[in-house]
Amino acid sequence: SSAGLTSATTNPFDILAGPATRVEFTTQPVGAVAGIALAPVRVTLRDVSGNVATTFTGPVQISISSNPGGATLSGTTTVNAVAGVATFSNLSLNKSGAGYTLLASGTGFGSEVSAPFAITAAAPAVCAVTSGDNQTAPAGSTLSIGVSVTDAFGNGVPGAGVTAAVASGGGSLAAASVSNTVVRQPRDGFRRRSAGRALRHKEWTLLRRDPWLVSQTLMQILYL
Repeated sequence: SSAGLTSATTNPFDILAGPATRVEFTTQPVGAVAGIALAPVRVTLRDVSGNVATTFTGPVQISISSNPGGATLSGTTTVNAVAGVATFSNLSLNKSGAGYTLLASGTGFGSEVSAPFAITAAAPAVCAVTSGDNQTAPAGSTLSIGVSVTDAFGNGVPGAGVTAAVASGGGSLAAASVSNTVVRQPRDGFRRRSAGRALRHKEWTLLRRDPWLVSQTLMQILYL
């Protein structure tokens, strides 16, 4: 408008976003359990002015950028954007670790790295003896037995509870000392005894079982 002139209004018109020139994570990945899908991750395509490139419907790829645990990324890793937004709803990683990042990329708009996140071990699935098997010791001795507890993907499960029991043969177990996934467990069939007491116990057991040994022992005592 201008002084002395009648103002005029244009007809309605639209301002459209330009073509996609960059990509950004608008919903960052967050920590999850190994093998379990992450919460949906969203990336948005923007034009040179920062507007959402709503006309973009092309493919967007996602991959692992930083991989501290050596994980494999599973799920749908290439999706077509809808009105300039690509949503990845079923991504998962199979190895525990801290500091993972994802990379979103595509043709014509570069790439973007996500914020870091962590993957924790899944539920305990496998318990295995890692050291101290096939030991031999006097009854009452304390044996150190290493046990590992892992999930279905081979990740160690910190602080997993382990219960020891006699699988075959007689005897009973005394209380174990457990440290993370390592169990130190005495394995014997008698109450605790010193090494000397255990040896004397065995000697008296042999004498009671074999009368000939009793006579030979008495003869040795007489000739001393």
